[in-house]
Amino acid sequence: MGNMAQCRIHGKEIRDLGGISCLMNILVNLIQKWEGVYEQEVDDAKYREEKKLASVILGALRDLSCGDAAVRLQIGQYDANMDANVQCKCRTGIEIISYFIVLKCCKYRIWDDIPTQELKTMTNALGVARNITHSTPFNCRAFHEAGMTKVFIHRLEGRFDKSTLCGSGDSVKIEDTHEPCRKLPSSSKPWREACYRLAGTLINMAEKCLDVAVECAKDEDLIWILIESWGGVKDWDSFFHYDDAPARHSTKKAIPVLHLGLFAILWEKIKLEGLEVIMTDGLIVKEYIPLSGQISTSDKNDDDDDEKVAACQHFHLMDIIICIMENEKRRKRAAQERENERKKHMLRLETKPV
Repeated sequence: MGNMAQCRIHGKEIRDLGGISCLMNILVNLIQKWEGVYEQEVDDAKYREEKKLASVILGALRDLSCGDAAVRLQIGQYDANMDANVQCKCRTGIEIISYFIVLKCCKYRIWDDIPTQELKTMTNALGVARNITHSTPFNCRAFHEAGMTKVFIHRLEGRFDKSTLCGSGDSVKIEDTHEPCRKLPSSSKPWREACYRLAGTLINMAEKCLDVAVECAKDEDLIWILIESWGGVKDWDSFFHYDDAPARHSTKKAIPVLHLGLFAILWEKIKLEGLEVIMTDGLIVKEYIPLSGQISTSDKNDDDDDEKVAACQHFHLMDIIICIMENEKRRKRAAQERENERKKHMLRLETKPV
C-alpha cells in the first residue's frame, strides 16, 4: 500500500467503494472452504496459493486500517451473514482475523514449528489486530470478549496451549512443557515481528478496555515483555539516579513516552500489589522504597540486547514500574512548563508595542 499518507487518501476511496467488505468476503469464503482442513496435512498447490492469497489480503487490511479510523471500525463490525450471505463459523470481523491468529496455527506447540507461510499469514493477521485496536474501543472489547486476550498472552510468552477456536466454542489443549518467556525473541528469530505485534495489540487493547489491563497486570512475565516492546530503558543507572551513574542528560534519551495502554497495565499492577499511593493527574507521587539493591549495569555491553534485558531483570519488577511512572510524571511536568513558557513568550510578542 505504500506509506501512511497514501493509505489515508486511497483507503477512504477503497472503503467508500466497498473494498473492505469485498476483502473480508474473500477471507470468509476461504475459511468456509478450509473448514476441517487445519486438522490435516494438506500439500496441494491450489491450497498453498489460497493461503498466499489470504496473507496478501490480510496485509492489505493491515495497511488500510493503519491510517483510517473508519476502516478499523468497519473491519471489527463486519458481519459475514449480512455482507457475504454465507454460513460460516467465523462470522464477525474479529472472529475472522482471530482465525488466522489461532485456528491456522493451533496444531503447533512452539514458534519454531510454524511453517514460513503460516507464520507470515499470522504475522499479517496480527498486524491487522494491532491496527484495528488502536483507539477503537469496540474492537478492543470485542477481541477480549472473544477470549483473545489470554490467547495473545500465551502466544507472546511462547505458550500455544489452551488456544480457543474462535467461533466454534471448542478448545485445543496441548501439553505445554515450555516455560513462559520474559523477553522478546532475538532479532535472528523470524517470529520476532509477530511478537512485537502481539505486544502492541495487548497494549492498545489495555488502553481502551480495563478488563484487558487487569488481565495483563496479573502476569509478571508478560509485563516484562510489554516494557521491552514499549522501548525499555537504555541506561538503567541513570534511570535509577545512582550516585555513580553517568551524566543525567542520558536519562531523557533512555526512556520513551509512556503509552497509555502500558500505563493502564502498570497502574493495575500497582493496585494488585496493594501499594499505597497518591494520585495527581493520574501519576504516582508517593515516595517508594526500592525492593532490590542498587545494581550497577555500567559494565554491560550496550550493543547486546540480551544483556540489557538480563540486567533489567536483576531489578524487582515493582522498582521498574514505579520508576517508569515517576519518570512519566516528571516528563509531563517538564512538558507543561515548556508549554507555559511558550505561551508567555507568545503573549509578550502580541503585547509588545510596535
